Formats: sequence, structure tokens, C-alpha cells
Amino acid sequence: MANEQSFDQAASQTRMTSQETEQRSLPNTGELYRKKGEGGSSLMGLIRGLHEGRVGDVNIKWVMDLTAIGLIILTITGIIMSLKILAAQKRSRDRQALTASKENYV
Repeated sequence: MANEQSFDQAASQTRMTSQETEQRSLPNTGELYRKKGEGGSSLMGLIRGLHEGRVGDVNIKWVMDLTAIGLIILTITGIIMSLKILAAQKRSRDRQALTASKENYV
């Protein structure tokens, strides 16, 4: 029981406040990093927010899911259309070859 209390005390002492997190720099770069979830107003913050499924404080994960489903559907229908076009072109070439061979035979 004493070990659990000392562990909890040590853990609480090592936690940093959000202000301390913002002030901490990355090793060997001197760049500051932010606490997870804080994107800032920069382009990198916007990209990170989109990657995490949010724009500002709005959760857009469902929009990303719908977009992914839409892209999958577009890909499948595009493949189907391409196969139909290729099959029609093959039939057209076969008909032209058959017509040409009949003309040469006569």
C-alpha cells in the first residue's frame, strides 16, 4: 500500500501543466511543442487538426468516414466503367477484323 501511494505521489509530481508543456522544447531543435490536442492557428495546426478529425472544436470524424466511403465507391464504379469500355473496344476491334477478313476472302 505504501508503494502505491509513493507511486501516485511521484506520478503527480512528474505531470506537467499545460503551460509547462507549451514551454518545453524538443531536444536538439530548440522548437517548442504543444500539448496533444492543441493545434494553434498555424497551417501545421490545421493539418494536425484534420488528421485528428477536428476543425477547431468541431469533431469531423464522421465527415472523413463518409468521404472515405465515397472514394471507395468512386474507385469501384470507375473500375467497372473502365472494364465495360475495354470490353466494348475489344468487341469493336473483333467486328472490324471479322469484316476485313470477309472482304479479303471474297
